[in-house]
Amino acid sequence: MDTTGSVINEEGRHRWNDMIRQIPSRNFHLGIRLARKIGLGLNVFVTFNFALTSVDVNPVRAGKAFAHLRAAFCRWARRKGDVVPPTFVWVFENPSDCLHVHWVVHVPKERQRDFKANLSKWLEDAAGEVYSDKAIKVKPVRSDEGLKAYLLKGLHPSIAKVFGIQHVYQGRFWGRRIGHSKNIGPVQVKKWRDLGVFPPAKRWITAASNT
Repeated sequence: MDTTGSVINEEGRHRWNDMIRQIPSRNFHLGIRLARKIGLGLNVFVTFNFALTSVDVNPVRAGKAFAHLRAAFCRWARRKGDVVPPTFVWVFENPSDCLHVHWVVHVPKERQRDFKANLSKWLEDAAGEVYSDKAIKVKPVRSDEGLKAYLLKGLHPSIAKVFGIQHVYQGRFWGRRIGHSKNIGPVQVKKWRDLGVFPPAKRWITAASNT
């Protein structure tokens, strides 16, 4: 295990991780800020509980299923005649083998009813049988800062301390446990910085980065 909480399994092919690391968390943090800056603020908070689907508590299957689900959303968002840039962030958590993903999305107000109506279908198509209506929870986003504090609670403790976030261990996960849509990723952050729209970068030094 390295100082960021990542390990390679015995076969050396799959990457397991125990905590959110520095660079992904920085991109996540900046992505939420950029979304708001360009008028695509994240306003719908969705949680999919894979422990209540046929995926069960298998992180490998859950990661693939969620990628399938995001692809379905992107097709819906880009629907001809009603295009919405797919804009979102996500974090997988697996405390006590309760495998779930928090997915926070920009959805125009006039399309939110249709978005919510599609969630069950997208989850079933991606994850198979859904055993409970509690497998999907949806709520509005009240605050970007509160959102980041909640979703980044699985940060490495020394990094969490920099942000004033209380670290809470969120279990082990295989593969990418945190991410964002391309339109609010680091390439786009740099683009908007070069245009003077987004604030310049600040140097970030943590105990973890020096180990």
